[in-house]
Amino acid sequence: MKHTLLSLAMIAATIALGAPAAFAGGPTFAENEADVTASTTSDASFWDGAWAGISVGRGNTNFDIGANVRDPNDQELFSLDLPDLGAEGSTAGFGVGYDKVFNSKWVAGLQLDSSVTSITNDASIGIANFLSQDTDFNFGYELTQTRTVSGLARVGYLTSDSTMLYGLVGATNATFTADYSVSINGNEEMSDSYDFEVVGTTLGGGVETRLSDKLSLKLEYRLTKFESYSLVDAQLEGAQINADLDAEVQVVTTALVMRF
Repeated sequence: MKHTLLSLAMIAATIALGAPAAFAGGPTFAENEADVTASTTSDASFWDGAWAGISVGRGNTNFDIGANVRDPNDQELFSLDLPDLGAEGSTAGFGVGYDKVFNSKWVAGLQLDSSVTSITNDASIGIANFLSQDTDFNFGYELTQTRTVSGLARVGYLTSDSTMLYGLVGATNATFTADYSVSINGNEEMSDSYDFEVVGTTLGGGVETRLSDKLSLKLEYRLTKFESYSLVDAQLEGAQINADLDAEVQVVTTALVMRF
């Protein structure tokens, strides 16, 4: 019995003495690692670089035409102010540009675009008893905006990696085609057709949405205020006829853009 108790005591002592070594060589547990934060890097690189696009849209023009007629003694016989004469038509265009992203959210760029339009207005002015009791005068005028070329700066803000809101400012050169005729008592006395160019200031804005790795879609609004232009400066039967034009054009377009 004593021998058995001694054997058990020796086994217990051996286990007790070997326990630190056993634990020392036993499995170890790694400390909790810091949580890995998901990458928040913006995919704004899509908006960096050159682009080209095609557009279609609708436009309208407000023409303000002022006219006056003076007799040979420089006395005013007639004056007329026709504000906000409306004209409507379609547009189709092509544009190129370059954008640069700043601070992951802001985009700045330059662009050059050109379009052809069919925005047309017809106006007619009639004067009874022109220079005499039995003379009726009629002046007809058709004005069509045929082409525009614009140089613009653009600043945009990325509301997400795929959508940008932006504003535009710059200058636009427009070509107009004018057709006019002058009739007295129903008989055409003169007529002509000519082209002229005017320059204006353009403001606008829009939204551009990414469609794929290379394509995006724009919806854009522009307002252009053109400088004054002399439409008519002519003499007829001793009378001096003058007419001036102020034009303001608004255009809404949709454009498909490819980025390079």
